[in-house]
Amino acid sequence: MKSTPTKLEQITLRQWVDFYNMYGKDLEKRFADIQKMPEGEDRNNEYMLYDWDNTLYTYSYYTGIPMDKVMKMDLKAVIMEQGSAFISLKKEEVRLTYRDVYEWNGHQWMIQPIYMSTSEKLTYEQFQKTQDLALIISDLQDGKQEAIYCLCAAYLRRINEEFTEDLVHPSSNRVKLMQSLPLNLALRVKKYFEDSVKLYLHGNRKDTARGRTGY
Repeated sequence: MKSTPTKLEQITLRQWVDFYNMYGKDLEKRFADIQKMPEGEDRNNEYMLYDWDNTLYTYSYYTGIPMDKVMKMDLKAVIMEQGSAFISLKKEEVRLTYRDVYEWNGHQWMIQPIYMSTSEKLTYEQFQKTQDLALIISDLQDGKQEAIYCLCAAYLRRINEEFTEDLVHPSSNRVKLMQSLPLNLALRVKKYFEDSVKLYLHGNRKDTARGRTGY
């Protein structure tokens, strides 16, 4: 029997995406619905049931034990084991920092920009690249988590490897390789991308405000 992961490196990006598609999307909607409920005992009970289901689904998925068998186990022991794993994973995630070079799959990799500068002249090719990134953002916001494979393929490249559109084609070997990326590295890429977008939008807002007339 497989044990539930306690380190991010024990989870592949494919597993993370598949869990979201299998359980996470519905759990997110359920959590959002609970938040809309008026405060009180009913809301608290729904939160408790949500936490239990999230814990049991996660345990079942990563251990490979079917849910019907999990439900016959000592639930207190399962919840304590998975709850401890949740805490370890979350602590590791919030402590993730960038490094210059990452060793993975027999190569050295770097998290590198493609084009996000607001201080340079924007060529049509660069504009097209930002459009492609906008589509990735849109897919992620729409719950299409598979888009993160393309995101990692775009930003996580071997040392001195130039960005090309072939890297992010959905059927490319690089995108397929990203499915096996350890989650601790994938989340660093995701954070880098989110930070880059914030800086890019902040720069554009300042440029727009500088030339604005009227209100």
